[in-house]
Amino acid sequence: TQYVLASVHLYGIVTKEKVKEIYTMHHQTPLTTIDVNPKTLANHGIIETKTEFFYDELKPKKLYQYFKTQKANKPYYIPSKDIFLHYQSITYFEENDAYLELKTYLKEQYFDTIGFKIYGLYASLIECFRTLFTPDRLFDIFKDYGIVFNNIEETNQLVDRAFKAYNHTKLWENNGFSPVELRKLFESTTVH
Repeated sequence: TQYVLASVHLYGIVTKEKVKEIYTMHHQTPLTTIDVNPKTLANHGIIETKTEFFYDELKPKKLYQYFKTQKANKPYYIPSKDIFLHYQSITYFEENDAYLELKTYLKEQYFDTIGFKIYGLYASLIECFRTLFTPDRLFDIFKDYGIVFNNIEETNQLVDRAFKAYNHTKLWENNGFSPVELRKLFESTTVH
């Protein structure tokens, strides 16, 4: 169960074979079957098919297909067992430097305006970054939390920090890699 939850939280969609592979990698013992209580999966919003697990929010065929296409032919980010198991919790998020910079900026600039709603804003941004990030969705989130921009410079400062945080966030569509990590990985494997 731990490995299924961590895999789905990190990858969004994962084959049963990949879950077995990761377990085997961490334990040096092959996992032959995956036995997960259907109630546990349902409580976590996870759907099981014959070959894979995925989030129920990806149930719309178009959305599911989008992620399957985006993930194709990309390597998987597989951290050490300790780090991997942190992903059992849907709320686990690796707070990278770019995200911490965004968080600090938001608190310094907008806490007086939106108060404790700022913690909801952080959670909304993480969810947006990990799933379907678009500039429109980003601005909708800012609007929903009452963030009003006074000028283009202020807009650019926040948007630049948000894009930087997004580019350092581990994404479902990149099989757990951040865009920056994936780009570096591909650059290091490209023959010049």
